[in-house]
Amino acid sequence: MIRKLISKVRNLDPSPKSTLESKRINEHLGAALLNFSDITKIGPNQIKALKQKIAKHKLVLIKGARVWTENEQEAFTKKLGILEQPAVYSLNEKNGINTSFRKRKTRQAGVLWHSDNSYNKRPSYLSVFQMVRIPQEGAKTAFASLINLYLNLPLSEKEKWKNYKVLYREDIRHPLLWKHPYTGEDTIYFDLGFTQNILDDCKTGGKLALKKVNEIVTYIHDELSREASLYIHNWEPGDVIIVDNYAVSHRAEYLLDDEERVLVRTTTEGIYF
Repeated sequence: MIRKLISKVRNLDPSPKSTLESKRINEHLGAALLNFSDITKIGPNQIKALKQKIAKHKLVLIKGARVWTENEQEAFTKKLGILEQPAVYSLNEKNGINTSFRKRKTRQAGVLWHSDNSYNKRPSYLSVFQMVRIPQEGAKTAFASLINLYLNLPLSEKEKWKNYKVLYREDIRHPLLWKHPYTGEDTIYFDLGFTQNILDDCKTGGKLALKKVNEIVTYIHDELSREASLYIHNWEPGDVIIVDNYAVSHRAEYLLDDEERVLVRTTTEGIYF
């Protein structure tokens, strides 16, 4: 009788397993969770395991069974770090959705390779993306490894680039080459959308010649865009992707002005570097 009762209690135990099963998405980055569809119910042990997967794979995909509410996404993000700002919605003026979304609307500047909030003194560490609505023809986002970009950079360029700083605003400068603060990996940090100039710490006057800046920008764009190093995600409503902004660059594929595409983003606070 007692054994039957214990067995019954165990079967009713609502606490989820501590392990998170996943499979690699891409040779260079990414893992997809296999045993979670509603990540809002994740427990402390799974959060620890999830953070480990983010550190290892730099991108984690969760195929959601439903669309989260704004509050659920913000609450989940707080489990990963300090919430940087309330949910931000990427949409356009033709989206007929709740006006409260518009108060935190971002302009569609995501078609260039970028890391979120790179122009801040403390750029965002993690971004949590959730697709709420997709247009009839679908929606895609491309992701590329900045660590892989560094590994493929010729040694001669590494020697030059280690002295370069990227100017985002007058008082915001970040090194082009640096070590990931949490994993220690060598990486490149660059945003094609918000870069104003590139400075050389070893050069009088600082600024590089425009020709050299263009060479660097072209190289980064071309290398990130190579098909072999990309993961292009075809979104479905409820999909969630967590990205390490210090190791992964991303861009929206083929945004149109009249697309009914609604993507919700939350971020965790980063560090100054």
